[in-house]
Amino acid sequence: MDTFLRKYWLGILIIFNLGCQLDYVEPLLIQGQAGEADARKKPATDCSEYFYFYEQTRVMLGEVNTSKIVLGFREGVTSEQKAAFIAKHPYLQSIQNELNTGSADATIVLLTTGLTCAQVETVLNQLAKKQEIRYANPFFQSPIDESLLGITNQFILNLKPGYTSEDLEKLTRRTKTRIVEQLGEGIFILSADKYSAGNALQMANKFSQFRQVASSEPDFLYDLQSPGLKL
Repeated sequence: MDTFLRKYWLGILIIFNLGCQLDYVEPLLIQGQAGEADARKKPATDCSEYFYFYEQTRVMLGEVNTSKIVLGFREGVTSEQKAAFIAKHPYLQSIQNELNTGSADATIVLLTTGLTCAQVETVLNQLAKKQEIRYANPFFQSPIDESLLGITNQFILNLKPGYTSEDLEKLTRRTKTRIVEQLGEGIFILSADKYSAGNALQMANKFSQFRQVASSEPDFLYDLQSPGLKL
Protein backbone atom coordinates (compact mmCIF):
# COMPACT_ATOMS: atom_id res chain seq x y z
CA MET A 1 0.00 0.00 0.00
CA ASP A 2 2.84 2.40 0.90
CA THR A 3 4.52 1.69 -2.45
CA PHE A 4 1.31 2.46 -4.31
CA LEU A 5 0.82 5.78 -2.47
CA ARG A 6 4.42 6.84 -3.13
CA LYS A 7 4.00 6.17 -6.86
CA TYR A 8 0.66 8.00 -6.86
CA TRP A 9 2.02 11.18 -5.23
CA LEU A 10 5.17 11.07 -7.38
CA GLY A 11 2.98 11.07 -10.49
CA ILE A 12 0.97 14.03 -9.17
CA LEU A 13 4.20 15.94 -8.41
CA ILE A 14 5.58 15.36 -11.93
CA ILE A 15 2.33 16.54 -13.53
CA PHE A 16 2.31 19.65 -11.29
CA ASN A 17 5.92 20.54 -12.14
CA LEU A 18 5.29 20.16 -15.85
CA GLY A 19 2.24 22.37 -15.57
CA CYS A 20 4.33 25.11 -13.94
CA GLN A 21 6.87 25.30 -16.75
CA LEU A 22 7.16 28.77 -18.30
CA ASP A 23 5.67 28.65 -21.78
CA TYR A 24 7.17 31.97 -22.97
CA VAL A 25 10.79 32.90 -23.34
CA GLU A 26 11.68 36.37 -24.56
CA PRO A 27 13.35 35.89 -27.96
CA LEU A 28 16.89 37.08 -28.48
CA LEU A 29 17.55 39.48 -31.30
CA ILE A 30 20.09 37.12 -32.82
CA GLN A 31 18.98 33.52 -33.12
CA GLY A 32 20.42 30.29 -34.49
CA GLN A 33 23.02 27.86 -33.26
CA ALA A 34 24.10 26.36 -36.58
CA GLY A 35 27.76 25.93 -37.39
CA GLU A 36 29.45 28.52 -39.59
CA ALA A 37 29.45 26.26 -42.63
CA ASP A 38 25.68 25.78 -42.25
CA ALA A 39 24.79 29.44 -42.72
CA ARG A 40 24.07 28.86 -46.40
CA LYS A 41 22.96 25.21 -46.24
CA LYS A 42 19.99 25.72 -43.96
CA PRO A 43 17.07 27.25 -45.89
CA ALA A 44 15.45 28.45 -42.65
CA THR A 45 12.40 30.61 -43.08
CA ASP A 46 11.35 31.36 -39.50
CA CYS A 47 12.32 34.99 -38.98
CA SER A 48 11.67 37.11 -35.94
CA GLU A 49 9.75 40.37 -36.12
CA TYR A 50 11.50 43.25 -34.36
CA PHE A 51 10.41 46.55 -32.90
CA TYR A 52 11.56 49.49 -30.82
CA PHE A 53 9.81 52.02 -28.62
CA TYR A 54 9.38 55.62 -29.64
CA GLU A 55 8.14 57.58 -26.63
CA GLN A 56 6.67 54.35 -25.23
CA THR A 57 4.87 53.57 -28.49
CA ARG A 58 5.90 50.34 -30.17
CA VAL A 59 7.19 50.82 -33.72
CA MET A 60 7.55 47.70 -35.86
CA LEU A 61 10.81 47.16 -37.75
CA GLY A 62 9.88 43.81 -39.25
CA GLU A 63 12.46 41.24 -40.28
CA VAL A 64 16.20 41.84 -40.58
CA ASN A 65 17.42 43.20 -43.90
CA THR A 66 19.32 40.68 -46.02
CA SER A 67 21.57 43.05 -47.98
CA LYS A 68 23.91 44.45 -45.30
CA ILE A 69 24.86 44.40 -41.62
CA VAL A 70 26.77 46.54 -39.11
CA LEU A 71 29.96 45.14 -37.62
CA GLY A 72 31.75 46.78 -34.74
CA PHE A 73 35.40 45.76 -34.88
CA ARG A 74 37.47 45.99 -31.73
CA GLU A 75 39.71 48.99 -31.32
CA GLY A 76 42.94 48.82 -33.30
CA VAL A 77 41.70 46.68 -36.20
CA THR A 78 42.86 48.35 -39.43
CA SER A 79 41.00 48.64 -42.72
CA GLU A 80 43.34 46.04 -44.20
CA GLN A 81 42.60 43.64 -41.37
CA LYS A 82 38.87 44.23 -41.79
CA ALA A 83 39.13 43.39 -45.49
CA ALA A 84 41.04 40.20 -44.66
CA PHE A 85 38.35 39.27 -42.13
CA ILE A 86 35.61 39.82 -44.72
CA ALA A 87 37.47 37.70 -47.27
CA LYS A 88 37.52 34.72 -44.88
CA HIS A 89 33.73 34.55 -44.68
CA PRO A 90 31.91 33.58 -47.89
CA TYR A 91 28.62 35.18 -46.89
CA LEU A 92 30.31 38.61 -46.48
CA GLN A 93 30.83 40.47 -49.76
CA SER A 94 32.62 43.76 -49.11
CA ILE A 95 32.85 46.83 -46.91
CA GLN A 96 30.47 49.60 -47.93
CA ASN A 97 31.58 52.18 -45.39
CA GLU A 98 33.64 52.62 -42.23
CA LEU A 99 32.28 54.91 -39.53
CA ASN A 100 32.63 55.55 -35.82
CA THR A 101 29.71 56.11 -33.47
CA GLY A 102 31.87 58.12 -31.09
CA SER A 103 32.26 55.15 -28.78
CA ALA A 104 32.95 52.26 -31.16
CA ASP A 105 33.64 51.26 -34.74
CA ALA A 106 30.66 50.87 -37.08
CA THR A 107 31.53 49.15 -40.35
CA ILE A 108 28.75 48.61 -42.89
CA VAL A 109 29.30 45.27 -44.62
CA LEU A 110 27.44 44.08 -47.72
CA LEU A 111 26.18 40.50 -47.71
CA THR A 112 26.25 38.06 -50.58
CA THR A 113 22.93 37.73 -52.38
CA GLY A 114 20.57 34.84 -51.70
CA LEU A 115 20.63 34.77 -47.90
CA THR A 116 17.31 34.55 -46.08
CA CYS A 117 16.50 36.67 -43.04
CA ALA A 118 16.91 33.61 -40.80
CA GLN A 119 20.34 32.92 -42.30
CA VAL A 120 21.34 36.54 -41.66
CA GLU A 121 20.34 36.10 -38.01
CA THR A 122 22.55 33.00 -37.85
CA VAL A 123 25.44 34.82 -39.53
CA LEU A 124 25.21 37.66 -36.99
CA ASN A 125 25.24 35.19 -34.14
CA GLN A 126 28.37 33.53 -35.54
CA LEU A 127 30.20 36.79 -36.21
CA ALA A 128 29.57 38.09 -32.69
CA LYS A 129 31.63 35.19 -31.36
CA LYS A 130 34.75 36.27 -33.26
CA GLN A 131 37.46 37.92 -31.17
CA GLU A 132 37.83 40.75 -33.68
CA ILE A 133 34.17 41.73 -33.26
CA ARG A 134 32.60 43.81 -30.47
CA TYR A 135 29.09 43.59 -31.88
CA ALA A 136 27.31 42.30 -34.99
CA ASN A 137 23.92 43.84 -35.67
CA PRO A 138 21.33 43.99 -38.45
CA PHE A 139 19.80 46.63 -40.67
CA PHE A 140 16.04 47.08 -40.95
CA GLN A 141 13.83 48.74 -43.52
CA SER A 142 12.66 52.08 -42.17
CA PRO A 143 8.90 52.06 -41.47
CA ILE A 144 8.51 55.60 -42.86
CA ASP A 145 10.78 55.88 -45.92
CA GLU A 146 13.12 53.97 -48.24
CA SER A 147 16.19 54.27 -46.02
CA LEU A 148 17.66 51.41 -43.99
CA LEU A 149 18.15 51.63 -40.23
CA GLY A 150 21.29 50.02 -38.81
CA ILE A 151 21.71 49.00 -35.18
CA THR A 152 25.06 50.20 -33.83
CA ASN A 153 26.33 49.86 -30.27
CA GLN A 154 24.48 52.95 -29.03
CA PHE A 155 21.03 53.85 -27.75
CA ILE A 156 19.59 57.06 -26.33
CA LEU A 157 17.43 57.42 -23.24
CA ASN A 158 15.65 60.06 -21.22
CA LEU A 159 15.34 59.71 -17.47
CA LYS A 160 12.12 60.61 -15.72
CA PRO A 161 12.21 63.73 -13.53
CA GLY A 162 13.62 63.01 -10.11
CA TYR A 163 16.13 60.40 -11.27
CA THR A 164 19.84 61.04 -11.73
CA SER A 165 22.91 59.59 -13.40
CA GLU A 166 23.55 57.62 -10.20
CA ASP A 167 20.25 55.81 -10.71
CA LEU A 168 21.19 55.16 -14.33
CA GLU A 169 24.58 53.76 -13.34
CA LYS A 170 22.84 51.14 -11.21
CA LEU A 171 20.89 50.03 -14.28
CA THR A 172 24.03 49.92 -16.42
CA ARG A 173 25.71 47.63 -13.90
CA ARG A 174 22.72 45.29 -14.04
CA THR A 175 22.78 45.15 -17.84
CA LYS A 176 26.56 45.41 -18.46
CA THR A 177 26.04 48.51 -20.55
CA ARG A 178 27.87 51.80 -20.09
CA ILE A 179 27.17 55.52 -20.23
CA VAL A 180 28.92 57.13 -23.20
CA GLU A 181 27.83 60.73 -22.85
CA GLN A 182 25.27 62.99 -21.21
CA LEU A 183 23.62 65.18 -23.86
CA GLY A 184 21.53 67.29 -21.53
CA GLU A 185 19.51 67.14 -18.36
CA GLY A 186 18.36 63.53 -18.05
CA ILE A 187 19.41 62.64 -21.63
CA PHE A 188 22.14 60.04 -22.12
CA ILE A 189 23.83 57.97 -24.81
CA LEU A 190 24.56 54.41 -23.70
CA SER A 191 26.58 51.62 -25.30
CA ALA A 192 25.91 47.88 -25.52
CA ASP A 193 28.11 45.22 -27.10
CA LYS A 194 28.29 41.42 -27.14
CA TYR A 195 29.26 41.38 -23.47
CA SER A 196 26.10 43.26 -22.45
CA ALA A 197 22.77 41.67 -21.57
CA GLY A 198 21.71 42.29 -25.17
CA ASN A 199 22.56 44.45 -28.14
CA ALA A 200 21.58 48.11 -28.49
CA LEU A 201 18.09 47.34 -29.80
CA GLN A 202 17.38 44.84 -27.04
CA MET A 203 18.80 47.15 -24.40
CA ALA A 204 16.84 50.15 -25.66
CA ASN A 205 13.66 48.08 -25.35
CA LYS A 206 14.64 46.78 -21.93
CA PHE A 207 15.53 50.20 -20.54
CA SER A 208 12.22 51.63 -21.77
CA GLN A 209 10.52 49.29 -19.28
CA PHE A 210 12.46 50.52 -16.24
CA ARG A 211 10.46 52.84 -13.99
CA GLN A 212 13.36 55.36 -13.97
CA VAL A 213 13.27 55.79 -17.76
CA ALA A 214 10.86 58.02 -19.70
CA SER A 215 11.95 56.80 -23.15
CA SER A 216 14.71 54.76 -24.75
CA GLU A 217 15.43 54.02 -28.40
CA PRO A 218 18.32 52.90 -30.64
CA ASP A 219 20.74 55.48 -31.99
CA PHE A 220 20.06 54.34 -35.56
CA LEU A 221 22.63 54.41 -38.32
CA TYR A 222 20.76 55.75 -41.36
CA ASP A 223 21.62 54.43 -44.82
CA LEU A 224 20.15 57.10 -47.05
CA GLN A 225 21.17 55.73 -50.43
CA SER A 226 17.55 55.46 -51.53
CA PRO A 227 15.72 58.42 -50.03
CA GLY A 228 12.07 59.17 -50.67
CA LEU A 229 8.97 58.94 -48.55
CA LYS A 230 6.59 56.06 -48.99
CA LEU A 231 3.15 57.09 -50.13
